[in-house]
Formats: sequence, C-alpha cells, structure tokens
Amino acid sequence: MSIYVGIKPVRAEKMNEAEFAESKGLTWPKHKIADLGYKVIYDNGYESWSPKEVFEKFYFKIEDLSKLHMLDIVNFCKNVPSKKYGSICGG
Repeated sequence: MSIYVGIKPVRAEKMNEAEFAESKGLTWPKHKIADLGYKVIYDNGYESWSPKEVFEKFYFKIEDLSKLHMLDIVNFCKNVPSKKYGSICGG
C-alpha cells in the first residue's frame, strides 16, 4: 500500500467547543465542560471545530503567506509521526 501526505491550507482561531457551538446558533449545556480547540475554516468555506491536540498535531502556523520558508518545513517535520518518509523529515 502506498503512503500519501496531504497538505491543505486552513484558516483557524483558538475557540473552545462551546464557543464554536454558540457561533453556529446552538445552545451549549451549562453542565458540560467545553474542550479547548480551534475553529477551522477550509478553502471552500466549510467550518468545523477541532480539538486542540488533534489540530496542533497536524497543522502549524505559517507567518508569511506569500511563500513557505525552511523554518515552516522544519516546524512541519517536528509534528509528523516519527517514521522516515524521505531525507527532509526524519532523515
């Protein structure tokens, strides 16, 4: 089986689960603890919420949107699973 790596740009902001639900017009139960996470907006406009640990494992912030820098690649490589896929990440 082949290995695939997907990269997609998203816009995101820190937002707990209750805040996200309320931004969608939903009521959050007062007795339920809201997990920390991120509101995520994809290129097609779809909005979702992602738990903090999941989001931070698969996404990293790009400071300069005009191009990727070597530091962006290094930051990405710190987050990928510890398998060697090539000479850049884990090599």
